[in-house]
Amino acid sequence: MKLFVKNLSLDVTADQLLEAFEEHGWVDSVDIIKNGNTGESLGFGFVVMSTSADAQKAVTGLNGKELFGSIIEVTEDRRDRSERREFEERRSSKPRRKLSDRRADHSNRRDEENRRHDL
Repeated sequence: MKLFVKNLSLDVTADQLLEAFEEHGWVDSVDIIKNGNTGESLGFGFVVMSTSADAQKAVTGLNGKELFGSIIEVTEDRRDRSERREFEERRSSKPRRKLSDRRADHSNRRDEENRRHDL
């Protein structure tokens, strides 16, 4: 089960967050969201727990608690991937593309715009 963690201290590392959540169950992954330009934390992230029981323990144990100088908020991520995928497939008949393909298209489009602007 994927958990959304917000109000993280900007200094928290993924390893520190992993240790805090491992006290409540088995953790599959930890992802702290960072600014793409500066690499600095944006103060929130996601933790994937292996079972919903472990996730509920983590929510109960960590929500509203101080962690590394900030009172964090831990909730279940409402945008579960499978639900989002089903929604997108119903919304569009186009086949889904990988994120890497979409990024490549976007950077190519940006290069074309820059070339046109330079002329």
